[in-house]
Amino acid sequence: MNEFKVGDIIKGKINSYTITNEKMFKVEVLKVENGSMDIKVLDHEIKEKIGQTYPAENDIRSFDYYKPTLENIFSLPIGSKIITDKGEHNVFIKVRENDWCNDNLYLLNKLCLNEDLSIKDSFFGNKIIKIEKATYEVFYEKNEKEEIKEMTVADIENALGYPVKIIKE
Repeated sequence: MNEFKVGDIIKGKINSYTITNEKMFKVEVLKVENGSMDIKVLDHEIKEKIGQTYPAENDIRSFDYYKPTLENIFSLPIGSKIITDKGEHNVFIKVRENDWCNDNLYLLNKLCLNEDLSIKDSFFGNKIIKIEKATYEVFYEKNEKEEIKEMTVADIENALGYPVKIIKE
């Protein structure tokens, strides 16, 4: 039974296997073929397994769809994004530990959300439809470590434009 498709985010739900079990908290389906799938571990109790890919049976009895908890959402880094089903002004960016803000400066926080990730106040929409974790790309970085150049006394004199005398400190 082919239940999952490429791109699905799932989690392990049984302990029949040593790696693909309920200690595998978050997995991406990379390939689906003939009742099996290739999966990439995104979060696992055994941290060394994160980033690894494994073959697995494409079976709803062994896996379930991943759904984040409120704790997961509020532990995301500042700059992460929540998108709700509200038509306009539905993008909220995490600006503080417990606050997400949209372009109208309305704050979405834990008081606005239910445990099932539905939204208590329809002003913000009815449900979260997408969550994007902030990823940071280096835009600028000052290199504090300058390369040490080996120079002879003659090289130093050439660079300075005048003779030098080396003395002991």
